[in-house]
Amino acid sequence: MDKHQIKLILQASRASGADDDHPCIQEALRAARQDPELAAWLDRERSFDRTMAGHLTGIEPPAELRDSILAGLRLGRRRTWWKVVLPFPLAACLIAAFFFFPGLHQSSSGTLSAAGVNFFEQYASLAASQIIEEAQPAFETRCPRATRAWLQDRGVSVPEEMPVRMARLGSRGCSSISGPAGKLAVIFLEGETAVQLVVAERGSVRNAPPAGSRTRLQANGMNVLGWATETHVFWLMGGCCPESLETYL
Repeated sequence: MDKHQIKLILQASRASGADDDHPCIQEALRAARQDPELAAWLDRERSFDRTMAGHLTGIEPPAELRDSILAGLRLGRRRTWWKVVLPFPLAACLIAAFFFFPGLHQSSSGTLSAAGVNFFEQYASLAASQIIEEAQPAFETRCPRATRAWLQDRGVSVPEEMPVRMARLGSRGCSSISGPAGKLAVIFLEGETAVQLVVAERGSVRNAPPAGSRTRLQANGMNVLGWATETHVFWLMGGCCPESLETYL
């Protein structure tokens, strides 16, 4: 992972160290401690967080606040449960479970079908095999326009608006995969950990799952986040933990 990803992950952790046993946090901490600039940044961040937490802990709410809130709830209009804003920790857990829980496969219409899961797994395995074999992009460039033009010359379509922040994270180049099952684009993303974005136009692959489908899986030792839109299907693949993959989106 690069410095931007390390900072994102560590900023989401608690300064008390309560989250430091999480594998993703441990990976980011090890990388930060090996970089003097990141180590100094982390010391400043955690010192500031501890100071703020100490000040907030010392603030006592007004004695009548609890009664005022309860009185307002009793007088207020009853709302259905789905209109009540979830407390942040619960919402964060639900979001994390949606993207990262092993074996969780969903589509906009409910549970992803066995055929949909097989689709994501089949193409992820195909892409992972070629990525492991070649290791480097066939066409090296850091220009998104050049990437798109090279792929289009080979009959591989990618969307104008990419889901990954390529302009921010950079791109090392791209490759294409052609076979009887369809055509895929492989975009090699910048970073200390090898991460690739695999893209397929819906019309060029067989049995694409419905738009809104998403899943998490593993292929050839790589973690994979897969999802489908109205026009394309995507696989974000890498050897890092799923939480690190999520920082690319």
